[in-house]
Amino acid sequence: MLLSVDANAATYRWVDEQGNVHYADQVPPEQAIRPHEKQNLDTRKKELFEGAKSPEQLAREKQLKELRAQQERLLKEQRDRDESLLRTYPREEDLFSTLRGKLQMIDSQIKLAASNMQRQEAILSRDQQRAAELERRGSTIPKNLLDSIETTGREKAKFQEQIEKLEADKQTITERFTKDIERFKALKARQMTLGSNLGSRGQLLAEDKSDTEGIIISAIACPIGAVCDKAWELSKAYVKDHATTPLITETEKILQTENPAEDKDIALTVSRIAGRTEDILFLDVRCRSSSLGEELCRSEKVRTIRAGFKSFIEAGLTNSAAQDANAQQRAR
Repeated sequence: MLLSVDANAATYRWVDEQGNVHYADQVPPEQAIRPHEKQNLDTRKKELFEGAKSPEQLAREKQLKELRAQQERLLKEQRDRDESLLRTYPREEDLFSTLRGKLQMIDSQIKLAASNMQRQEAILSRDQQRAAELERRGSTIPKNLLDSIETTGREKAKFQEQIEKLEADKQTITERFTKDIERFKALKARQMTLGSNLGSRGQLLAEDKSDTEGIIISAIACPIGAVCDKAWELSKAYVKDHATTPLITETEKILQTENPAEDKDIALTVSRIAGRTEDILFLDVRCRSSSLGEELCRSEKVRTIRAGFKSFIEAGLTNSAAQDANAQQRAR
């Protein structure tokens, strides 16, 4: 006897509210609103249906979309800076040469301001001596002399402020170029390893579609300043402990590991999204653009990484605060 199979025959799988798994050739209407999957028996192809979403799920999806948009903006800004750095400075020596030129220019400005300040000091000293001599003789100090002393004092203070600002500018420029030089070296090293295409990036596959637990948003807010700086250092430690690919970008706003090369690779990105009074540290996951990579990014292993980020940062900040308090107590 020959048996024929309907070309449209399919099996549906869904999980009810009690967590029981069901298989049938149809999904009951009351269960159709829940996530389920359809497997065509002839092609073995699966189709996933997310089902109806609650307002809370929709709100979390919106939040995740906004965080990822902010993260992508920061990543694009970093890629643009990297490309500009490589275009502007063909060699590492060019960076050092530019730095020296900028510092020499500022030193010239400092020298000029110092000369002007010394001239004002000489005038001020002369006028003050005249005023003191008149006072000793019991004579009235002329108004124009008093005005000159006041004006010259202001001019001297102005040049002093200018020198202090120029010294601060030197420090800022030196720090910026030091970071640029380190970044330049890292980019050149990657170029030698990967070729010239440094802007490539894998498809983002970390969307959390768990039927039972919902989306996990790995984000934590921290007050701007020392606390958030500490949280950023903790984020770096978390990335190094949980990513399987090496860290390739480390700036004040982005921590990013290399793109996944194999199906088992887990790449992480943490962005520091600036706010008015607090920053948001947001962690996201990248897996290889393959069926196994997508499965990995939906796995319990990745969900654990996502869920552990916030608690790791909070615990680290608590320990740090306790250590600071103990140190202050010992100092007293």
